[in-house]
Order: sequence, then C-alpha cells, then structure tokens
Amino acid sequence: MAYALQLSIMKTLFSIFGLLSLVSASAVAQPLAGTQPHIPLGASWGMTLEQVQQLPALERTKDGALSHAYTIHSVSQTELVARWQGRTVSLFVTKDLGLYAINIEMTPQTIQHTPDAADPEALDLEQCAPIRLAIMRKYGSPSGLAITWDAQEHSPLPASPHRSAATEEEEASRWPYARNWLLWEGPETRLALGEQSVWYVSRLGLAQRERNKRERERERDLSFSRELERRAKRQQQIDAAREAVPSRAQSVAALF
Repeated sequence: MAYALQLSIMKTLFSIFGLLSLVSASAVAQPLAGTQPHIPLGASWGMTLEQVQQLPALERTKDGALSHAYTIHSVSQTELVARWQGRTVSLFVTKDLGLYAINIEMTPQTIQHTPDAADPEALDLEQCAPIRLAIMRKYGSPSGLAITWDAQEHSPLPASPHRSAATEEEEASRWPYARNWLLWEGPETRLALGEQSVWYVSRLGLAQRERNKRERERERDLSFSRELERRAKRQQQIDAAREAVPSRAQSVAALF
C-alpha cells in the first residue's frame, strides 16, 4: 500500500516536472516582441491644440513662432501643419480626443523643389528608403498590410521564416507594397509606414474614426433611402397625372 502511494506521488511529480519543462521550452521558443511604436516629437495623445503648438521639437523662427506653420479647420478636427527636422508634419486634434494622429513626410520640403527632385527614383533612395529601413529594423515584423493608414482590417504578410537583412533592405528600397501601408500595432499607438510618409495614430483615434465612418455610412444609406422614396412618390404622381390626361382633355374640350 505504501509502495503504491510512493509510486503515485512520483508519477505526479514527473508530470508536474514535464509540464514545467514544456512551458519553459515554449517560452524560450517564442520570439521576443519588437519595440512597441510610440508617439514621436515628444508629444502625447490627448494634447490640446495650444499644447501641440508649444512642442519644442517643432521648428521655430528667431522670434519663437512656428516655422512655415498654418492650421486647417474642419467640422470634426483641426490640422496643424508645421516643420520638424526639415520635414512637413501634420498634427490632428479634435475637441473630444485632443491630439490623435500625426503624419510625417519623409522628404524634406527644401529638397522637394530642387533639381534633384526631377529624378523620383534617386530621391526615393536617398530620402525615403533609409527611413523605411530604419523603421523596419527598429520595430521588427509588421502586424500586417492595409490599404489605408486607418483601416480596421488588414491582411497578414506572407510568412517568411528565413527573412534576411538583404530581403528587408530590398523591400525598403523598392517598396513592393504599391500604395498599401505596413502596420505595427501597439497598446496605445499604431504606426503605419507608407511609400513617402509615416502615420502615428492613437488607438482611441482609430476607434473614433471608425465610429465616424459608420455614422457617415448610415447617414448616406438613410439619404439614399429617402431619395428612393422621393422618386417613388414622384413616379406615382406622374403616373396618376398621365392617367388623368383623357378626362382633363374632355373637361377643357369646349374651351378650344
């Protein structure tokens, strides 16, 4: 009886040891997560327009004013366009969320209007490709590929277990993704890498844009339904008027 009890205890211990070994091996086998994308320029999500305008990273004139800056106001948001590292940067602010998205052009404005800009391929290799490669190296494998920077759905990239540095450099220099965007998802921030610019957007901002999109679609559907109803009523009126033509003709016959 004692021997059976000892045997049972030993089997239990071996089972626990085996389970711990599997868990440990699984943890070792998992690749380390890449660096999480975070908001640039020393900014933070939710900043007001006034706070955004005070960001020290933005270029300024000698008197302290923002250099080459202007704002674009719409019903739903305000876009502050400024300069950072010689590049045009757009910062998007709403009343509800504050700062929620940042777009950065890869090519400095001073280079966009020079004779060098006449060769787009050379310009891309000199200005855009190095930035794309730096982002790929910093953040590792992207979460997927999307047709827009704010898309809710994205498709996974083809699995490449033997992805080499040469492959990474080739993709950065030739950009084989057409007009699509590579995405890196973090707990608070999405990074969307395109051919000529980079987007940073807060998760709350993405959710708000999706709600706004669905609301616009709902309003569009309602408007379309109302238009169909209006056209149907008008057609009924036209049909009724056409049917009444003979009787009306009879009533006015004596006048002519």
